[in-house]
Amino acid sequence: MRGFAGYLNSAAFIDGTLFVVVFDEGTDNGPNIVYCALVGTGVEPGSTSDIFYDHYDLLRTIEEIFHTGTLHHHDDAARVIDDIWKK
Repeated sequence: MRGFAGYLNSAAFIDGTLFVVVFDEGTDNGPNIVYCALVGTGVEPGSTSDIFYDHYDLLRTIEEIFHTGTLHHHDDAARVIDDIWKK
C-alpha cells in the first residue's frame, strides 16, 4: 500500500486504532495555528471542534486512552479532547 489511505480504509488496521496527524507550521512572528486530525473508529466522521486545544491536551487525551497517568509536566491540568468521539 502506498501512503496511509490504504491503511485507513482497512478494517483490520483501523479497528481500535487512533491515527493522529499534526502539522505545526507556526512561527514566532505570527499566530501559532496547528492543524491536527484524529481518525479512527471511535471518532465521529466529519466532526470538528471549535475548542482551542494545545499539545498538552492531545498528550492528556492519549494518556487517558491508555490509562498511563500523567507526566506531571503541564498535562495534569490539560483538558481531554472529548467533543469528537462517537456517542
